Amino acid sequence: MKKKKCYYSISVCLLFVCFACNSSHSYTSKYSKKNHQKTYIINSFYIEKYKIYSGGATTCDSYSYYITDSINFRKFIGTGDYCEERLFWDTINSKIIEVYMEYDNIEERKDTVLFFKDTTKIGEYNILELVEENKFE
Repeated sequence: MKKKKCYYSISVCLLFVCFACNSSHSYTSKYSKKNHQKTYIINSFYIEKYKIYSGGATTCDSYSYYITDSINFRKFIGTGDYCEERLFWDTINSKIIEVYMEYDNIEERKDTVLFFKDTTKIGEYNILELVEENKFE
């Protein structure tokens, strides 16, 4: 009888933990502008960061980024989760911005495991062209 109670208690606890972890996740579209987190000021434009996924104990939060001047355009530039991938940018001059994704990579060679970061350019945006397009995403 004691074994049955123990198994029952463990089962109830596991179900509770699974339910708690599952219900903490919050999904939204990668284009959602609901959960503004931060605005970065760069020259005459801004990069806005929005949380699009709220992770639980085993996953990371994900964020979407937009480049905007708040008047003439807003352009979606990418997403990053900050566990294995990070989005960052560099201004070439006051008119051009390059956007990069940095990934964590693990490579196994014989008895050695190598950990390194890999960076990929995912976009280049000309501010004057974005102003001319006058699009809001």
